[in-house]
Amino acid sequence: MARGETNVPIMSEYEKLRDEDLVRHGNNMKPTVHIKSDGLFTFNRRAVEHLGLSTGVSFCVEKSSRNCFAVMRDDSGYKLRKTNCGRLLIDNSALAKHIINLTLERCPLPAGVEKPKSVVFVIALLPVDDGDNKDVYALIQKK
Repeated sequence: MARGETNVPIMSEYEKLRDEDLVRHGNNMKPTVHIKSDGLFTFNRRAVEHLGLSTGVSFCVEKSSRNCFAVMRDDSGYKLRKTNCGRLLIDNSALAKHIINLTLERCPLPAGVEKPKSVVFVIALLPVDDGDNKDVYALIQKK
């Protein structure tokens, strides 16, 4: 083999990788909403598709326990803004703190563990019921 030559095969054609070609890991497969205590709510692309979100969203609380939450598409609810990667956001620090605090009341932290600055919920794939709540999807805390 002459100087500078290698045994590495030369690829003559390339094709652009598309999103469909990629193996998804973690939360990208599940519809999720990430809530930060500073008020930022982030719905991943799967959640946007699953709920059919475009302009607005509302959060619901179970009447009996007051610390089980759900979400629904609601064009007159909190206004969503788009990111350039298909996610949707809302900003509401009072709502975020309320949901985080009630979630932590339901699942108290061990002594000495710092209160988290955010929570992630997986959005249920099926609605709460087939009646009045057919467009309401439970939020399941991701541990």
